[in-house]
Amino acid sequence: MSDIEFNLSLRPLNRAYRDIFHEIPCIQNYSCTRDEYVAALKKSIETGKPIDTYLVKAVMPQNKDVLI
Repeated sequence: MSDIEFNLSLRPLNRAYRDIFHEIPCIQNYSCTRDEYVAALKKSIETGKPIDTYLVKAVMPQNKDVLI
């Protein structure tokens, strides 16, 4: 699945998540695969719990010049 297809498939989920939590999560903020991210997004919409409940946040480097 290309990036465009992935992003288009997330649109309805992002809208539903935004309606509940008033924000849209970003996959780059989490340490997970695309499949894990979609599953967690669906589960958080179903249960009404934030996506942080199901995914581990990615660790950002202290030095902002370092790319991940």
